[in-house]
Amino acid sequence: MNQKSQIVKIIQKDTLNEEDKREFVSVLKKLPIEDLISLLGKDFEKHSKNYVKWDWDFYEYIKKDMLTSYIKKNESILFLEKNVSVETQNDKRTDYSTLQFIDNLIREITNIAPSDLVRISGKSAGKISLTWVSKNIFKRPGGYLSKVRQWILNPNNDNYNPEFKFALSDLDTVMESLKYYAREWRESIKECCVIFDLYSLLNNLKQVPNQQFHIYNPNLNFRFFSNINDRVNSKKTNYWLGFLCADGYTQKGYSLGITLSRKDRDQLIRFCQDIGLNPSQKVKNFERELNGKIYEQSRVTFGCKPMIINLLELNYKEVPEFIKISRDASNDSDALAWLFGLYDGDGQQGKTSIYSTKRQLLEQIRTSFNVPNEVYKAKDPRIELDVYGYPKLDSHGDPVLTKTLYVLRLGPSLFNKIMDNYRDSMPRKRKYFDERIDAAIKLKRLFSNKRELLQGLVDQLPTTQILLILQKTIGVSRNALYNLIVEWNIVLPPVGYWNTKEGKSKKQFPQWFIDTVGYIGEI
Repeated sequence: MNQKSQIVKIIQKDTLNEEDKREFVSVLKKLPIEDLISLLGKDFEKHSKNYVKWDWDFYEYIKKDMLTSYIKKNESILFLEKNVSVETQNDKRTDYSTLQFIDNLIREITNIAPSDLVRISGKSAGKISLTWVSKNIFKRPGGYLSKVRQWILNPNNDNYNPEFKFALSDLDTVMESLKYYAREWRESIKECCVIFDLYSLLNNLKQVPNQQFHIYNPNLNFRFFSNINDRVNSKKTNYWLGFLCADGYTQKGYSLGITLSRKDRDQLIRFCQDIGLNPSQKVKNFERELNGKIYEQSRVTFGCKPMIINLLELNYKEVPEFIKISRDASNDSDALAWLFGLYDGDGQQGKTSIYSTKRQLLEQIRTSFNVPNEVYKAKDPRIELDVYGYPKLDSHGDPVLTKTLYVLRLGPSLFNKIMDNYRDSMPRKRKYFDERIDAAIKLKRLFSNKRELLQGLVDQLPTTQILLILQKTIGVSRNALYNLIVEWNIVLPPVGYWNTKEGKSKKQFPQWFIDTVGYIGEI
């Protein structure tokens, strides 16, 4: 007996004894999270999050505890009424047809609807009108459900399809409508929820109507970006979200594509493998001519409306919301993975710089990750040229200008951190940088890039004392300080000077230095 048959057999009982509950939990804990939420509803999703925030789907003992607790609290909503029609054949197959779903849904809505909405005459006396349900619950034209019946029952109908099923997006619309009317009528829709769960569980429903992606890409994980904040493979998901922010594009609201140089073809292969596409079918090579030069490129394109919807809801071309609200994203592994994906798409190999035409995007990264460097303009707009070297013109006859290009240098320390955080990035861009470069930049900023400030400081304090304070406050090394002294040609007092009477009397902190480093202490 398969899992679905076991579940239906249990929940059709009038009551559950302790053995039934144990069997129910034993079957449920084998199901993946998506099926459990589909069966038990949003309340269970909220319930599960009270237990653990990461990877819980891999630990059956945690799942067992959660399910036992949930069933104890919500036992009443797990039963089906006797008149919910479910056919079983030899305990091997359980069917719940669309016609059964419609009939049972009409019955339950009739039970909770005000009497003035229920028909009082005709063949359907005592039932809610199909026309009313079509318009107000399914949000379709009044004859929609009658047409659905004809599609299923009438072989002469042009749209005849005895296996017609509603899509999950249809059920979402119906559920939202039912919730609205339940509040207005002050009635419960628990029995409707049971019907929904059973229909969803026992049918392989499409995500959206007229869905085709499952036919051509049967292994595609269309939910890859839907649970991005769950702690399951979240670094990988955020990495690819960052990469799509840089190099992804959507077409016509249902197609996703990435185009790269041929040398980065392996990156497209990794992307396909991670989301469940067949690389040999999806990664294509082609040549592109631009300004008289031939460029060898590779691309991947595929249709998947649910994934596109998720990406658009996430505003995938912007910094993710969880990074924007973070106090310090540089210590969040998911945020660092997203930043690495963006770098692999728009970063310069051999440097820690990220380029973008969106200054606001780089400014948000600078703020969220506490990047000390400023965003600056890398290229001014220029007139685009065609293959013959003449200016390109728009529809109004005006020259077409390129966009202004901006750059943000992440710096060695942050870049090395994103390298350590995520290992499966683009190989050609993986490089560790000398973090002493950051120290030199910090020092120059401390002295406002003014040689006279450093010269004045070494005239009033021994370099050993200056180094001690700088190590405590901004964490720079001895080499960083002495390299800057050499670079700026700073004149140091003679050896032994600070042990003389004159030297001892001159020792003091300049006020600007105290204000800048925030140091309070004795010399």
